[in-house]
Amino acid sequence: MVAMMLEMMLDTFGCIVTSIAGTLPRALALATDESVCLDGAILDVDLGGEKVYPAADCLAARGVPFVFCTGYGSTGLEIKFAQAPTLAKPYQPDDLQALLVSAMINPERRAHA
Repeated sequence: MVAMMLEMMLDTFGCIVTSIAGTLPRALALATDESVCLDGAILDVDLGGEKVYPAADCLAARGVPFVFCTGYGSTGLEIKFAQAPTLAKPYQPDDLQALLVSAMINPERRAHA
């Protein structure tokens, strides 16, 4: 349900959703597949009880900007991702759009693996 809502928000921003990964293995498969063109990613920190950090590492290595969405805010992030763009749940569409734009155009705000 949340993924569908997020997909609708992204559609209104003019984004094309490549895929939705509800599990860490699926997120890793997408993050490591060089044939999948990714302009950016939104990562929920907790995917079915597993932390999404390995996928974030892969995206960072590929230079793909991403933002974290979490119910814990930036204080709940692993220390190496403390500076990553983060949006606390629940969030408003305008907040998500602003954070995505910022992450994509400001490389210094991107997380580093």
